[in-house]
Amino acid sequence: MPEITTGAAALLLTAVLGYLLGSIPFGVVVTRLMGLGDLRQIGSG
Repeated sequence: MPEITTGAAALLLTAVLGYLLGSIPFGVVVTRLMGLGDLRQIGSG
């Protein structure tokens, strides 16, 4: 069984963390924290 090198493990970890962070809707989270309501209900303009 081949061993995973440190560089490959770091690349895999970075890709997984990037995917997870990209899946968080920060616009919705920030407007909720600021007390502006649900961005999905407010709309874009």
